[in-house]
Amino acid sequence: MGRKSHTSPSFDDVDPVDFKNSPKDTKMKSLEEIYTEIRLREVGEGTSEPFKYKKNFERGDSFGYIIDGFAGDEKIPIKLQGITYKERVSDDMEMDRPEFYEFVNEPNGTVLDGIEIIFSHAGDSSFGLVNDVKFMFRLMSTIKEILQKEFSSNMPNLLIYSPNKKGSEQIEDTGRHRLYAAFIKKAFPKAEMFIDDQGEEIVFKLK
Repeated sequence: MGRKSHTSPSFDDVDPVDFKNSPKDTKMKSLEEIYTEIRLREVGEGTSEPFKYKKNFERGDSFGYIIDGFAGDEKIPIKLQGITYKERVSDDMEMDRPEFYEFVNEPNGTVLDGIEIIFSHAGDSSFGLVNDVKFMFRLMSTIKEILQKEFSSNMPNLLIYSPNKKGSEQIEDTGRHRLYAAFIKKAFPKAEMFIDDQGEEIVFKLK
């Protein structure tokens, strides 16, 4: 599942999680267990007021939005994209990605519907250094609301994203991933998570 990396806001002010399990246990750990270990710096992160937003793209089940984000007096418009893809369960998957094969747990030949989530600054500059806690929570709350609306009538099997990381750190150790995972858990309580450190991707199984 090779995909391009994308610039994401810095969420490194979220407190670290202490993963004490073996690597395999960590990969297959339930999202509920991970979420209960997350220590966010603010209470009520799941109820932050969303920013205003508007849909600017739709093709099939793919979509795009512009989010009118801001921090203080600074406008930080965000472009959110949801891009569809297909994932076919096969013998090749079992050979090449056995842990992911175990995670999807579907018969060979099954074709899973997926959505890759990408968001970036809609202006000319990067928002990689945005580090305003209220902005981060409001942005995540906005994305949560959009995804719930988009998936209300057609829930995909898989949701994927690629959080930025620094140097050799594992993607599950990034503050960005911990915040993303917390809000996805709020939006989709039954979601299960798979961490692909080699591909630097996070996959959520939504159904």
